[in-house]
Amino acid sequence: MIEANEALSRLKQAEEEAEKLVKEAEQREKDILQEAENMAEELYLKIIAQGKQEAERIVEKAAAEGKSEADSILEKGLKEALSIRGMDNVKLEKAVQLIVEKVVEIHGNRKNE
Repeated sequence: MIEANEALSRLKQAEEEAEKLVKEAEQREKDILQEAENMAEELYLKIIAQGKQEAERIVEKAAAEGKSEADSILEKGLKEALSIRGMDNVKLEKAVQLIVEKVVEIHGNRKNE
């Protein structure tokens, strides 16, 4: 009878140990899953931040290029304006006449319309 009691005691102890191991394994699984979710969230936020930085860099570059192009156009326009100012009246009248002729040629004479 003592041997049977001892066997039952050992069996109960083994069951308790097995249950303890299962609970530890389940907790470890939960911990690993939580850690993976945290790492995924951190990686996601990092990728989003990098994307925003890249987008800002592209916008800044495009703005700088646009400003450079606008400055170039303005400079050219100023040079042309100064050149026109420097023309004598005869040359200026010829230039105006050529412009008017081109406009009329492209759009037609719409005075009567």
